Amino acid sequence: MRWPPRAPDRSSDRRMTVTQLDIALIGNASLTLEAARILTARGHRVVSFTVEDPALAEAARGLDLAVGPVAPCDYLLSVAHLTVIPAEVLAQARRGAVNFHDGPLPERAGLNAPIWALIEGASAHAITWHRIGGGVDEGPVLLRVPVEIAPGETALTLNARCWEAALRSLPDLAAMLERGEDAGTPQPHAPTRRHMRIDRPQGAAMLDFTQGADAIAQLVRALDHGPYWNPMLRPRVALPHGLLLVGQADPAPRPDAPAAPGTVLQAEADNLLVACGDGRAIALSGLTGMDGQPRPHGL
Repeated sequence: MRWPPRAPDRSSDRRMTVTQLDIALIGNASLTLEAARILTARGHRVVSFTVEDPALAEAARGLDLAVGPVAPCDYLLSVAHLTVIPAEVLAQARRGAVNFHDGPLPERAGLNAPIWALIEGASAHAITWHRIGGGVDEGPVLLRVPVEIAPGETALTLNARCWEAALRSLPDLAAMLERGEDAGTPQPHAPTRRHMRIDRPQGAAMLDFTQGADAIAQLVRALDHGPYWNPMLRPRVALPHGLLLVGQADPAPRPDAPAAPGTVLQAEADNLLVACGDGRAIALSGLTGMDGQPRPHGL
C-alpha cells in the first residue's frame, strides 16, 4: 500500500468519456464557490449548494446554482465546511461523501491545521481529500497534496497555499470520481494530533519573553491572518497600561548590554524593542488596543 496517496496520472484523461456526476456542495467559503466552477466546467451538475453566508449564497445564485439543503446526489463534497455533517445529510449521497481537510492526515486532524502547523514549527504541510466515515477526519484518503512551508510563512500565506493546493488538485479528485476510483486508502493509524475548535495557544497568545526571539516571532506569524477573520487569538503583550495586540515581530540583534527578558530596550510610536530569553531582542510593531485601534503604549 502506497502512503500517502498521490494524484493519478491524468495523461490519458482526454481519451476517456467523462461520466456526468450529480454533486452536492456544502461549505462556507469562496473556496466552495470555486469548487462549483471547476466541477461544472468539467460537465458535472451541482445539484445543491449549501451555505450559511448570505453573500456567498447570493454569489452562488449569480452562477445559477441551487442554493439550499443538500439534495440527493452521487457525491457530497464538503469544502471549507467546519462542522460535523449529520448522518441523514450524508445519506443523500449515493456513492459517498468527500471532505477537504486543510492539513495532512493522519498527522494533523481537526480545525485550524495550518495555524497549528506554524505554531508547532512544522517544516512541511499538506492538504487532504478524504472520504467521510468513521471518526472526524479518519476516513480513507483519496488524495494528499504536499504544501510547502516557506521561511517567514504566516497563517494568511499558508492558508492561501492550502486553498491553491485544493483548487489545483480538485480536477484530479474529479477524475478519480469519474472513474469510480472512490474507495480511498485507509489511514495507517488514528490521528496523531486532533485540534479542537476551543484549542488556543499556550498562555492565550501572551508573548513570553523568556523564550527566544525566533520562537516569539514564530507565534506572531502563526496568528497573522492579515485583514481576514482570525479564528483563534491575536498575539498580545502585557504592559503597565494594559494589553496591546501585536501585528508583527522580528528578531533583532543582541543588545549592547545584557538585559533581563522582557526589558523594553527601545520604545517608539507603535514599536517596541524587547529583550528575549536567548540574549537577543524582538522588535514588535503594529501595536494596537484590544479593539484593533491604534493605542499608545505609554512607555
